[in-house]
Amino acid sequence: MDFHALFRKAFGQKGGNPVETIIAELQKRRQELENASVRIGFIGEAGVGKSSLINAMLGRPVALIGATTIAHNPEGEKYQYEGVTFVDLPGTGVPERPFKSYVDDLKLLERGRYDAFVMVSSHRLRENEVTLFDVLHKKGGKPFFVVRSHFDAAVQAESDEATARRKIEETFRKHLDDPRLHVYMVASPTPRQYDLPILLQDLVSSLPDDKRVRLLAAVPAYTHELLKKKREAAESIVYVYAGLAAANGLNPIPGTDILLDLGLMQKMTRQVVGEFGLQREQLENLARAQMGTVKLDFMLDAARTVLARLVEGGVAAFFKETSTETVKQVSKKSGKSAVRYGAKYAPIIGQLVSAGIGFGTAYYYGQFLLDDCEKALVKIVDQIERKLIAHSSS
Repeated sequence: MDFHALFRKAFGQKGGNPVETIIAELQKRRQELENASVRIGFIGEAGVGKSSLINAMLGRPVALIGATTIAHNPEGEKYQYEGVTFVDLPGTGVPERPFKSYVDDLKLLERGRYDAFVMVSSHRLRENEVTLFDVLHKKGGKPFFVVRSHFDAAVQAESDEATARRKIEETFRKHLDDPRLHVYMVASPTPRQYDLPILLQDLVSSLPDDKRVRLLAAVPAYTHELLKKKREAAESIVYVYAGLAAANGLNPIPGTDILLDLGLMQKMTRQVVGEFGLQREQLENLARAQMGTVKLDFMLDAARTVLARLVEGGVAAFFKETSTETVKQVSKKSGKSAVRYGAKYAPIIGQLVSAGIGFGTAYYYGQFLLDDCEKALVKIVDQIERKLIAHSSS
């Protein structure tokens, strides 16, 4: 969210109170972020590597690998984390789930039920999978991602990655009748090695803004591009909380001034750190997902400055250290705001400037937090890439 764009919208409307418009928009945006959910359906026969892919995408061992469920949930096995649900859909064409009614029975095209689908195949596509691609993607308009698992075995068989890619892509494009189809190659032993990061990036990009923020908080930053997207998502969280800080200043309630109400900043801190995947539980899961290639101790050390903000009193200590610089920056920002919006709104701008310490404090604290989170995650991603290069050359 662009705070200045919100100002322009509020001040440009005919009638109404711009301040009330700003507060209402901020509250609406906060609710959208907090209530957003993502639901992705995974299509594919048993044993093709869906469980491994789900674990790699979430960066945590939520699905049992190599296990075949005898009594499969008729709606699919659900794996949930922080508002994100991955559904391992049941196989098609079996007696208890005839393909003729498969899409309707599982409500795959019901409005708002599924945001996208991921189809996983370990060798060749089945007829039912081709039909689902046509029904869900071509006719239904759903974002659809085709994944070829066990790609490491295909590379070994061809003795050349480029040749393996070309042959697989040609086959899949022919069967799905889509010459522009992107086939994502993955391998469970080293999830970062091939196309998993690109799959995550494209999946995130296919979603609306609020859902994008939600999914980015759940997936690991395997690459610098994913790190960049996490930063962009976390920026929107900072803008919302900075705006709410200004709203507190405009509608003062005893004890809720932003300089004193550290609870609001603590909540923003948890959300931003979580968006970057730097909470301790997230780092522990990422260490497990890397199967020991990047040690947890290294990750915790890289994130120690950020983790210090999550402990009780951590945010207050930061404000104490940076209060002088923050007030200086806010003063500069307030002057620019008065020029930007002009004398017509001087009475309202006066209110906003007086409340600007609240906005400025939250905004500049958020920027410091974003920078620290990004620095920590860069160290971790760089280490992951170094380990990957070492693994590939060994």
